[in-house]
Parts: sequence; structure tokens; C-alpha cells
Amino acid sequence: MAALIRWGERPQSPETSGQPGSAVCHYVLSGTTNEIVARALAAGYSPVLYENLVRQNIELACQGFDVWYVDVTYGPISPPEEGEYKWTFDTTGQTKHITQAIEHIAEYADGAAESHEGTIGVTENGDIEGVDVAAAGFKWTENHQLLLASYGWTYATILGELTGSVNTGSFRGFDADTVMFMGATGGQSSKDPLLLDITYMFEYSQSVTGQTVGPIQGVDKKGWEYAWVEYTTTDGTVAKKLLKKPRQVNIEQVSYREDFSVLGIGS
Repeated sequence: MAALIRWGERPQSPETSGQPGSAVCHYVLSGTTNEIVARALAAGYSPVLYENLVRQNIELACQGFDVWYVDVTYGPISPPEEGEYKWTFDTTGQTKHITQAIEHIAEYADGAAESHEGTIGVTENGDIEGVDVAAAGFKWTENHQLLLASYGWTYATILGELTGSVNTGSFRGFDADTVMFMGATGGQSSKDPLLLDITYMFEYSQSVTGQTVGPIQGVDKKGWEYAWVEYTTTDGTVAKKLLKKPRQVNIEQVSYREDFSVLGIGS
């Protein structure tokens, strides 16, 4: 049978002092003889914050078989300067596969030419090969120092849930639906154990308005929405092959939309 874990506060707890303020909370823990397990339990049972103070140290003293006195020290919070962060950016390495030209320029043929309405790479059996082209891209990272007591494990799981989502409102000057949160990496700061060092990654995708796709005009697409073209198959009037021409453009929402204010790093 597993030992029963007990946790409670000892008499004369807590002890507090004046400015800048500190406190020591005294507890008793029983149910384990392993110091590593006892320390982990103490970290789980004791609060991270005591009034306006943050937990700074946990001390254990064995009082006999499976009984420990636990003293938890709290001190003042030293937050980083508000709004201070570092950033980097990258505009290279973007490509995309397209099946439809922005604009059809010309065709040259041995005899009469067949119009493909800007469709790229139509084969003899009517398939569309398309082409890979360079695309505008803007990625950036932001490094923030946040209070570990306020932004801990729960906050890390929230970042995981938000990864792959797009902004519902303006973010860093970009319109809604144009910025995707690509995820974050981080951990306890090596310079200050009270801080969490996090690097956030974002990517911008430009919106388009009034685009023409073959005979279809006035196509609008927000940044991270997905556009795909539906084609109709016809017999060529000149060449003896099947032709595919755009008949409909479909715009889809493929990413969840989230309020980036929950990141806690401003807008």
C-alpha cells in the first residue's frame, strides 16, 4: 500500500518582515522517505506567490522516518522593464506552387493559338502541372523576459494550443487574419531564475483583393485563408486535347482564429 501523503502548516507560520518585504512559511510533510520526492511534493503544495511576494527557496529538514519540516522563503518580485524585447526577422526562402497566372501575357503557336485563360502547364490529358515561384514572405521572432511566477507551466500549454492560429485583430501593425503564431521556445532564464525567457515566432501572409483568375474577377482572400481553383474540362478548339479552364475560385478558412492578446506581449 502506498504511503499517505500529508501536508500542513506549522505553528508560528508565516514569519514576515518589512520593506522590501519577505516571508517564510513553515510546513510539515509526511509520507515519503525520499528527499527528491519530498522536495517535488513541497514545490507542488506550496504556493508560488504569497501576497505580493514570489517563492524563492525551499528548504527541507528531516525530522525522522518519512517526516519533513519544509521552510518556503518568499521575496519581492523584480519584473523586467515593461515592453522591452529583442526581435529578428527573415524575408528569404519563400516559394509557392501556383496553377494560375497573375496575368496571361501572350501565346505563340504554329498556327492558331489555344487560350488557357492563364492556367499554367496544361498537359495533353488535361492535367495541370503548375509551377513553383518565389513568394513574398516575412517571418520574425520576439524574445521576451516574463515573470516565471505569472507565466509558468500553464502558460506554456496555452502557447502550445495557440500554435498555428491566426490573429483576430490587428497585431504588430498587421491586419486581422494575416499573422500566424508559429510557436514558441523557452525556459527559465539563466540570468534571473525568477524570469521566463521565451522566443515567439510569427509569420505574415499578405491579403489580396480584386484578383482576376482567368475569366473570374474580384477575388478577395485574407492572408492565411486558402484559395483553390476549380476547373472545367472542355475540348480544345484548335489542339486535339482536353483543356481545363477556371470556372470557380473557393476561399477556405484553414486555421483557427485567436485573440493574440492572450500571449501577454502586447499587440
